[in-house]
Amino acid sequence: MSWLDNTFFAPESLQDNSGRRIMWAWILDGRKENIIKQSGWSGIFSLPRVLSLAEDGNSLKIDTPEELKSLRYNPVELKDITIEADSNMNLQGIKGNSLEIDVEMAPDGATNFGISVCCSDDGREQTDIYCDVNEKVLVIDTSRTTVEDIYSTAAFAGSARSRIERAPFELKKMNP
Repeated sequence: MSWLDNTFFAPESLQDNSGRRIMWAWILDGRKENIIKQSGWSGIFSLPRVLSLAEDGNSLKIDTPEELKSLRYNPVELKDITIEADSNMNLQGIKGNSLEIDVEMAPDGATNFGISVCCSDDGREQTDIYCDVNEKVLVIDTSRTTVEDIYSTAAFAGSARSRIERAPFELKKMNP
């Protein structure tokens, strides 16, 4: 969900016949009006999310509905990958603009760690998703998502919207 701005808006929810609270919303993309007209579309619906209370009774859990598994095909599974500090690794053979990524990371003392997605071959374009341990935030940085000038400056002006979103996120100690 959008922590900072209003690009994830107009949420709707329903309770299904299993008692799950399922929510979805509209996502604005902030593109320039001429780009929207040229492409013939603007914004998208979010994936549905199942909302529930965590075991502590105070925290919100957000999961994807089980039914989304039917959309999965051609899975690629990589295991036991170690990436050295201050380095990047390009995972060959993983491409696309509609991916589900299920990743577990062991920070091993790192203060910033994460993944970059939608990376161009020349490295100029990418979207970064990372955890900043010191600031206790999860960051989604779309400032380099494209080198093309397609975004409306009005859509991202001021503090209401940003191409770098930060949400409270604190790692919990894991039991060995």
